[in-house]
Amino acid sequence: MLDDSVLRQVRTILEPGDFYIGQHQSIFRAMCELADDGHAVDLITLTSVLVPDSADPDGRGRTMAYLNDLSAQPWASNVSSYARIVYEKSVSRKLIASLSDGVRGAYELPSDVAIETAQYLLADLHASQAKGEAADMRSVSEVALAGRGETWTFGIEELDNWTGGGLCHGDYHVIAGYTSTGKTHLGISIAYAAACAGARVGYFSLEVSKRDLFWRLAGHVSGIDWRALMASTAPDSPRAEPRQRAIKQLVAMDNLWLFDRQRSVDQITVQTVAHDLDVAIVDYGQLVAATEKGERYDKNATAAERLQALAKQESVSVVCFSQVNNESARGGADHGGVIGAKGAGEWGSAATMFLQLYRDAWALDPQKQSEVTFSVMKNQVGPSGCSCTRYLDLSTSRFRRRWDDPDAKSPVWGG
Repeated sequence: MLDDSVLRQVRTILEPGDFYIGQHQSIFRAMCELADDGHAVDLITLTSVLVPDSADPDGRGRTMAYLNDLSAQPWASNVSSYARIVYEKSVSRKLIASLSDGVRGAYELPSDVAIETAQYLLADLHASQAKGEAADMRSVSEVALAGRGETWTFGIEELDNWTGGGLCHGDYHVIAGYTSTGKTHLGISIAYAAACAGARVGYFSLEVSKRDLFWRLAGHVSGIDWRALMASTAPDSPRAEPRQRAIKQLVAMDNLWLFDRQRSVDQITVQTVAHDLDVAIVDYGQLVAATEKGERYDKNATAAERLQALAKQESVSVVCFSQVNNESARGGADHGGVIGAKGAGEWGSAATMFLQLYRDAWALDPQKQSEVTFSVMKNQVGPSGCSCTRYLDLSTSRFRRRWDDPDAKSPVWGG
């Protein structure tokens, strides 16, 4: 029980709250505190922490005797197995408590509030179960040699190349830009491209309604202004036929879901699990963070950490769009927006790839106004410091390779 290497091993599996008996929680917490402070963990140091009052010799004696009995148990050689038993029992107790709270809510709360409360309780329990574990070099090498696994395209060739093939399970990508940079247009393009590649995609929009997202996708598919498609209800309209084709194609996509009321990480987690998503696109992060507790930076950091945990725990590729304030973005030729985005480290610090978008939405030249620069600020799976340019058609959410290529056949123009 008191060997340092054994304690380190147990801490990868258990936390103090996982023990059922309060006395065992206190003992394990004291052991962890001693180890963190660099002190030896033995009967004397543990007793001094648990019973600091030297005026209670009887209490100290009883505590030391109890610790001595625990340390005499022949369990150290099977410490991982015993720790996992404690952990599994802890999970069972938490699950029972969460389900009991959900049942009480069903009796006492309105149905919509009761459902959301139950979703929150289960999602919170699921998120709390992530445990880091040590791994030997053999098992690590097996993972490394296996490669990144199945990937799905971003819809833009350079992004696929920079990430070792595209979107992959467990990745957490952050794409930052100020207002009107083209974040939602890029999200639509990524969602459609990944879905066409076979991924199960969920688009979580916290600004745009599902109705508008559908018509933007229809414009993306047909290459026709989405607003014109939405308004072309007359059967003799010249856009009636392409409108119906786009609608038919989208309706047939049973692997793409649109959400516009999921405003917390818990709700996003529930839908991700329920639909077994491969790719979850969050547009955008600061609105998700508004549901978290704490100061602005802490809210963003918490939401970012939880989205990254969602990617790892559910083996889903999370693409999170992040807002950069306009003041930092109006940097002109020196791309001050890049500096502003990098400063928003609470979103990008844990990202697999941190991508900055820059577009001069105030340019008078239409060609310059449509030009979008993609710059890789950070990348764990490929090169950083590289960039590419596309030309955004705002009416169809298509990204052109060339400004003078208005008749591109594929919606994925960057491919």
